Amino acid sequence: CYQSISVIIPVRNEESNIASVLDSLIFTNYPKKYLEIIVVDGASSDNTWSIIQKYKEKNSYIVAIKNQSKIVSTGFNLALNETKGAVIIRIDGHCEIPPDYIERCIELLDSRDADIVGGSIMTESSGLIGRSIAIAQSSFFGVGGVKFRQRNIIHPCYVDTLAFGAHKREIFSKIGGYDEEMVCNQDDEFNYRVIKAGNKIWLEPSIKTKYFSRSSFTKLFKQYFNYGYFKVRVIQKRGKVISIRHIIPIAFILSLMLSFISGFFLNQFWIKYFMMLL
Repeated sequence: CYQSISVIIPVRNEESNIASVLDSLIFTNYPKKYLEIIVVDGASSDNTWSIIQKYKEKNSYIVAIKNQSKIVSTGFNLALNETKGAVIIRIDGHCEIPPDYIERCIELLDSRDADIVGGSIMTESSGLIGRSIAIAQSSFFGVGGVKFRQRNIIHPCYVDTLAFGAHKREIFSKIGGYDEEMVCNQDDEFNYRVIKAGNKIWLEPSIKTKYFSRSSFTKLFKQYFNYGYFKVRVIQKRGKVISIRHIIPIAFILSLMLSFISGFFLNQFWIKYFMMLL
């Protein structure tokens, strides 16, 4: 049974990726008469908006919205207010969904006791540094055990978060949209509220989406600095640590600092020398 689907894509300065994202949606197996794609451009300073307009002119089910605040959470909420679909899917400007993605997500929403469903992501990138980053972002250590990023996960299960989920529309009526204070981690914070409200998120690993990681250490540092900063804000707002994996990085840094200080005061030069090498 086909349902009306609204796909929301918040982007900013994605001229190199937005065409492939939209192409993957255009070539989906899902009937276009049940589909609307809302692209929200966060005041891009490159050619992203003009590329979106070209796709809009050729495809009547594509809608383009400008988001002057530039923030993903605000852009998502703007689009959410315009959606007509019974199911809301959020994807971003760094991914390509497979042709059967929407169809399989709808099947899962019909067959599973879940309010959000989705698949795993296959992280890819170009160049030596980019491929190294992609490998790290697919490893257990690199992503703190979050399941949807792991390449070797095979068993479907309930999870506390995932990327590019298909949401039953009712979940937004129940808990609201994205927290617009969250410049980053808005989906993690939203999914936390979903779980806290007693709803469920289902991961089907056999559904695989391509995700294109950052290709330089500078871009990666900026991305994860923002992630870390706003994870702290989520902890402050919600009054608790959402997941133990969120405090592992700071625990690691503090352990390095403590080891260096201990080596200094204990006069253990080998500890100081080893820490300086790090």
